Amino acid sequence: MGKKTSPPNFYTLGYQGHSLSTMVKLLTGHKVDVLIDVRQNPVSRKSGFSRRSLEKSVPTFGIEYFHCPELGTPPPIRKIYLTTGNIKKALTEYEKHLRARQESLVTLLGKLSSQRFCLLCLESDHNQCHRSIIAHLLTELTGCQPIHLH
Repeated sequence: MGKKTSPPNFYTLGYQGHSLSTMVKLLTGHKVDVLIDVRQNPVSRKSGFSRRSLEKSVPTFGIEYFHCPELGTPPPIRKIYLTTGNIKKALTEYEKHLRARQESLVTLLGKLSSQRFCLLCLESDHNQCHRSIIAHLLTELTGCQPIHLH
């Protein structure tokens, strides 16, 4: 076997401002191989964005769907935001939570090898979403840079 290649730069996307078709067009346009759903509970009131719908629809466009609940925001941290509205505090707590479970990211990277992937969550602004913390830690681990799609 040859030397292991590091994953290419990766993408993040919040589906809040998208329909399923605009999201898929964006992903295929960036040649994304794997869509990684980083919501702990992959349910949505928005049509087409629940786990079952995504599992059925995105593979028809040549994109693998992978749900990674261990990267989701745990209920106690979600509660911080819901009760205080303080997103900065919630994201700080999420970063502590994720750093203590960094092996989840290492495992994820091992599964992806050199595939182009995109982290998916709801929030359109990555700065207001836990996926920005995941992206930051992935950058620390790999040196790869996130490209935040809109």
